[in-house]
Amino acid sequence: MQRVPSYFALRTLEAAARHGSYSAAARELGLTQGAVSQQIRGLEAEFGARLFQRRGNQMIPSPAAAKLAADVRGAMDQLQAAVADLATAVAQDPLVLSMENRFATRWLGPKLARLLADPAGANLSIRVEERVADFTKDEVDAAIRLGRGDWTGLQAERLTTERFWVVCSPDFAARHEIATPADLLRLPLIHNPERLWELLFGPLGLPSPPVTGLVSDDSLLVLDAVARGLGAALVRNTLVEQDVREGRLVRPLPDSIPLPINFIRPGKLVRFVRKGDPPPPEYGYFLVWRPDSRKQRRIHALRDWLVAETRDLPPGA
Repeated sequence: MQRVPSYFALRTLEAAARHGSYSAAARELGLTQGAVSQQIRGLEAEFGARLFQRRGNQMIPSPAAAKLAADVRGAMDQLQAAVADLATAVAQDPLVLSMENRFATRWLGPKLARLLADPAGANLSIRVEERVADFTKDEVDAAIRLGRGDWTGLQAERLTTERFWVVCSPDFAARHEIATPADLLRLPLIHNPERLWELLFGPLGLPSPPVTGLVSDDSLLVLDAVARGLGAALVRNTLVEQDVREGRLVRPLPDSIPLPINFIRPGKLVRFVRKGDPPPPEYGYFLVWRPDSRKQRRIHALRDWLVAETRDLPPGA
């Protein structure tokens, strides 16, 4: 059976026959004219026949070479169509993104229309789940996780750095003068079972407020109560960024409090942070994915879009 010459050599022959010029073929293929001549000579040696004749400034293919060039051109068109079909099929394969409910509804939700209108949001399948998705078993391509970015075996891109903000409704702020943290002690406050208010008052030497009124660990319920003017709350900035930006909620105090840092990971050891220890990376939301994912290009496009969205945060973020 006749051996098929290399694709590169056949492509060179097709370009030379179409242009009737080695130099024009070289410019199209990004080669030197000498490289084109070398490829043609190799084909002539392989076939045992002269494939081109010089006529003035032109290189004229023989009838057999012209037919081969036409067949190669048809095969190239067919190959390009097949590749385009495959690229279309791959693009229609959904990119599966896992995230928790609070991030999905409070941070991504207001931005969803922009994401879906961008190429980065094409065929995006969002799974909202409180459990940590397994990249191997759950057919998840990427996930948004809250942590320090130190997940073993995964690539991570920070999207946010989590802070606690004091927030209330505009009406609540108008009805109550709030100029200092001490002013909050005489106002209705919404509490978390973890006594988050101590993070604000403790370092200032102020007493912890009595736990009266609404107490809830459901951030969505807390934010609904805040929006209705039932009190001020200490909540994570990621959950209220859009509300503050659009004026539905306000920050009566500029204080921005880091999440508590209570342990570090030197190697695999987990222990409490001691005085003098360097602080570990701060908590935040990260986009994470497997470095060997076959959808790297699409994940990177999504990463770039998400990172760009974090560049326009309210003051103090």
